[in-house]
Amino acid sequence: MINFSKESKITFMLLLVIPFVWIILNHLGYLDYLNTKTLDWRMQFRGEIPQKLEQGMENQILVEDNKSIPRIPKLTYVNFDASTLAMDGVGERPWDRAFFRDTALALLERGNARVLSFDFGFTPKSMSSMVPKENSFRSDFAMGELIEKYPTQVVLGCLYSGVPTPFVKPAGASAFPPLFHDGFSLEASINSKKFHYPESPTYPLLSYGDGKYLGRMGSFTVPPFRAVDEIPRWVPLWFPSMGKAHAYNLLGGKQSKLEFELPVENVGQIKKLTSSLQKITSTKGSLQKKLTASALTLSKNSDEKAELEKTLKEHLTDTEKIKALKSTILNLQNALKANPALSGVLEPQIIKNVSERDSILVPFLDLDSNTGPKKRNRKELSEKLNDLEKAIANFRSTLNANPALEAVIKVQLDARIQEKEKIKSELEKWEESKDFKLSPADIKQASDNLSKLMSTAKNSLQKIAKEEAELTQSLSGIRKEMELISNEEAQFNLDLIRLQGRGKTEIIETNNTLRLIYERKEGDLTKGILVDSLPNEVPLIRDRNMYTLGVESLLAYYGLDSSAVEILDDGKHFVMKAKDGSTLVDCELTEKQFLEVNWFSKWTEEIVEKKLMMEAKRAYGDEDYEKYLELIPSILTTFLNRVDNLEVNDESDLLEEMRNLGLDKKLIIHAENLIIQAEKLLDDDNLEEVSIFDQLTQIVEGIVHYFSPKNLDEELLNNDNFDDIPSFDQLTQIVEGIAYYFIPPSLESSFNPMCGMRDVLQNAKFQDQVSSTIQLLEEKIQFLEGPGAMGKIEKALLEQPGNETVLAKKMEVEAAIATNKINLTEQKEELSRINEFFACFENAIVLIGPEEKTFQDLAPTPFDSASVPKVSVHGNLIKTLTNDLFISRYPKGFDHAATLVICVIMALLAVYQGNRASFINSLGVLFLGGYVYFGFLAFENTQAVWPIAAPACAGLSTSFIGLGAMVVIEQKAKGRLKGMFGSYVSSDLVEQMVESGEEPSLGGEETSITAFFSDVQAFSSFSELLSPTGLVDLMNEYLTAMTDILTEERGTLDKYIGDAIVAMYGAPVPMEDHAYQSVRTALLMQERQLELRDKWSTEAEKWGKCHDLVCKMQTRIGCNTGTATVGNMGALDRFNYTMMGDMVNLAARCESGAKAYGAYIMITEETKLASVQTKDDIAFRYLDRIVVKGRSQPVAMYEPTGFMDELSQETQDCLDCFSQGIEKYLAQDWDTALQMFEKAKGMEPNKPGITPGVKDNPSMILIDRCQVMKENPPGEDWDGVYVMTTK
Repeated sequence: MINFSKESKITFMLLLVIPFVWIILNHLGYLDYLNTKTLDWRMQFRGEIPQKLEQGMENQILVEDNKSIPRIPKLTYVNFDASTLAMDGVGERPWDRAFFRDTALALLERGNARVLSFDFGFTPKSMSSMVPKENSFRSDFAMGELIEKYPTQVVLGCLYSGVPTPFVKPAGASAFPPLFHDGFSLEASINSKKFHYPESPTYPLLSYGDGKYLGRMGSFTVPPFRAVDEIPRWVPLWFPSMGKAHAYNLLGGKQSKLEFELPVENVGQIKKLTSSLQKITSTKGSLQKKLTASALTLSKNSDEKAELEKTLKEHLTDTEKIKALKSTILNLQNALKANPALSGVLEPQIIKNVSERDSILVPFLDLDSNTGPKKRNRKELSEKLNDLEKAIANFRSTLNANPALEAVIKVQLDARIQEKEKIKSELEKWEESKDFKLSPADIKQASDNLSKLMSTAKNSLQKIAKEEAELTQSLSGIRKEMELISNEEAQFNLDLIRLQGRGKTEIIETNNTLRLIYERKEGDLTKGILVDSLPNEVPLIRDRNMYTLGVESLLAYYGLDSSAVEILDDGKHFVMKAKDGSTLVDCELTEKQFLEVNWFSKWTEEIVEKKLMMEAKRAYGDEDYEKYLELIPSILTTFLNRVDNLEVNDESDLLEEMRNLGLDKKLIIHAENLIIQAEKLLDDDNLEEVSIFDQLTQIVEGIVHYFSPKNLDEELLNNDNFDDIPSFDQLTQIVEGIAYYFIPPSLESSFNPMCGMRDVLQNAKFQDQVSSTIQLLEEKIQFLEGPGAMGKIEKALLEQPGNETVLAKKMEVEAAIATNKINLTEQKEELSRINEFFACFENAIVLIGPEEKTFQDLAPTPFDSASVPKVSVHGNLIKTLTNDLFISRYPKGFDHAATLVICVIMALLAVYQGNRASFINSLGVLFLGGYVYFGFLAFENTQAVWPIAAPACAGLSTSFIGLGAMVVIEQKAKGRLKGMFGSYVSSDLVEQMVESGEEPSLGGEETSITAFFSDVQAFSSFSELLSPTGLVDLMNEYLTAMTDILTEERGTLDKYIGDAIVAMYGAPVPMEDHAYQSVRTALLMQERQLELRDKWSTEAEKWGKCHDLVCKMQTRIGCNTGTATVGNMGALDRFNYTMMGDMVNLAARCESGAKAYGAYIMITEETKLASVQTKDDIAFRYLDRIVVKGRSQPVAMYEPTGFMDELSQETQDCLDCFSQGIEKYLAQDWDTALQMFEKAKGMEPNKPGITPGVKDNPSMILIDRCQVMKENPPGEDWDGVYVMTTK
């Protein structure tokens, strides 16, 4: 059971506040960025995951026509990259969509790609308004051809941009993404009948036929969801999308294309209508002529009839007047007869009436061919005269205004003037004849003539009436025929306008369909006439959800439609099932739509040649031409080594081949020509010349030869004259020519195989060229081997076997056959390589998207810090769905619980103050590191996101704050303990007390230590001669100096015993080098005492009469290594940290026994051996093997004489002589031993009379010993042990 101090418990309780702070921060989303970044780090720790291209039969899916495809699709990218953008004919935005169609057809038909998905928005808004409508239609129609041919294999991109396609406005659809987490409600949309619809392609990219919609769409919209940076991590798998918008989008697009599509579709009908209209116009002209002629005749007859009726009316009037006048005259005459007297009255009246009668009858006396009176009456003449005068006045006005018309008007004017004069003459004659009296015969004649004229007029009127009736009937028939033809012409013209796309149209809803019809008349509520182009009628409601580009690509890959997708559990699960009902995809959704993308790899692998080319481009751009030139051989060698059957080990091999070509320093001029030739090599029609591969190799090797620094003109480099150096563009052309001969390395990647659209189009072009060349070669070989060439030669040789001309021709043909067969083999190899290129796309989902930076469709990924194409989002989504590697997250509550548990553990470890507290405290960091590592391992193996960010942050803060608090508490405890025990207990013991958190108590433990004893030589003399104050001052200075050394060397002071120092090494803090440190301390103390003696020698006044004694102070030291009991010893209320044991007593005997050998440091063999094992830089000499008082076992004793690098030569010689003397001593060769000790005596470091305080030394002691032994030999069984009789 762990016991905690009061302070620790309080600290622990306070630390428990920290996890709740982090839990709140995490819950409120302030740690989202860190949570996301730790997931990125886990992905990087897990590493990249390659595609599963090798799958067994159990992982195969049956699709249409019982075709078997892998369940996990191969994913390939085809990028609209910089090289594609630089292609001739690509131009600027908006790009001709025929370019995309050609790429797609090459991938589908040559590469047998399973699905093509475009990460492009081919929408009406993406087409600039500056582009002519006809060009826009042609561009769209090109993509429409692709969709028409492969309606289920091509997926077009669309996006929820917020700006709807103009055609869907009548449907009231919003173009914002329908996201449930933003408040979208499917029920509300159904009730309002208004749905969301993306900005999308329209007709002809989308169409309708055979009762179903044609063309797949997938949204590449990735809205910011739980976004903390630019990396797209969450993708909505589906969007609710129903209603009328799709129908309106389709037919609206169709309506906008009619003016271009109808004329193309109805060329024959338009031609037929035009011809019919021409015939109708001709017929109508003929009828119009007839109608005009009949109308003129009828008009003439009408005029004649009117004239006759007028004449008849006048004649009737005259007849009535004559009749009335006759009656009046008769009455007057009868009255005169009866009353002659009234003659004066009646006769004037009779004369007047007779005169009036005669004036009426006079014009009828003479007839003009029995058609009318020869003379006109006065009234007629007067009217005619007035008309002529008006006409003459008009002619004269016109002539005055337009003199130039004189030639025309003058003639008519003169004719009118002549007629005027004639009428005037008639009027004059009329006036002259007005008094003319008619005879009865004249009266009868005139009356008969008048009757005759009336009869003639009546007959003429009847005839004209009959003719008029006939003309009217004929004219009516012509007019009816004209009306029919005009109606037919109007209809034909209307049909022609419609077929030419010039007719007005409208889109109407009828029942459950949407119809595209010709514009109806106002008030017409019928269904109208459908336009003459399909599709013209589609279902009004499309009940199909919109899926993201990756999901729609998978549906296309598996040959499924939207019915294969189920959204289960109220939007919590997304399930895709195969045709046989098996589950293909089953994943959980967040917010009913979103799935977290698991990133499998970085966008692209580093390719050596690409890196070298970038360096060369940078060097060329920086005008660092020397570096540029140095890179070129490596670049070309690297590219060439990619080519099969070509290996360039180093530059020299390639240069040697080039020297054989005889290329010189002027190669650059030739190189420029050769580069141009390289572009034309594949189009070379000369089949009998050097092969394309050899030509290109010569070009490249020539360039390498030129670029070799050995062949560069030194003067050129020295003068910095680089005008003639090939540009980077020229280098690019060369390497692109080489690249033709190998499959792009990026396309062979096991992670993200990719290439550029340019690569696809060029290989398609090369395939056609090579196939054509192969066909030509085969035909040529067949001709040369056939009867047309070799057959004729063989026939000629049969007739003339020895004909040299024929034989030469035969050899020439055979050579041509051989050459063409070689070329054929090479071309077939080329075709094989191109087929290998296209084989990389077989049964793959190909994502086509923009890679160039100018597209601004880039973003970083967990594996790519730099921005890469966003199409990778859809690729990784497909991998996530098909590899079942879904990122699984635990509930927030689990995250909070983990945070709390981690903090509790970290708090416990932080406040621990028992044994090995530092180790236990450090375990917190180790534990937290292990927890984080476990989280990374868990993700690597299960893709589970174990909580890391909040627990780690909370754990670290808990640990640091806890440790900080405990440091403060510890410092306070140290201060308190040091205040209590520091004056009589070692500082190490105080530290141990603080770390253990316990007060000192009795007890000890056995441990390996080195005991250290020191004592001042002849200390009693100091006590006798020095005053108490002087003795204290001396001891304080001495003990301070010695204790400082002891402390610096990590020794533990046990106690002071007067002048003696008792210490230990290896306790309470264990030390591996305690023996070495004790010996080192002894030597340093001796050196320090020498410094003190030198100091004291200058302080004669201070020490007075004891000055000489003080200057001779010496200290003896003894050390022993072994196992002792170390701990707190003493009474319960008063104790000290000390050591006890036999080895301690032996150390004390070493100190006291050193006097017997004239040594000032003496250690045991155990100490010497342990010291040497630690560090061998101290010189030792063997002194003796003794049995100290109180012990029975002998112990070998050694004297440390100093640090080896500080020993003088004399000291070293002394030690050598002493060592030899010991050998002779142990061998009982007393005389030789005495000689060696005598030699050593003269070289001893401590010499009596020279070294202060020294009375003897080891050599002197051994000399005395040898003399005694010589006089009293120990015997042959002597083992060299000397028994001490004193302490």
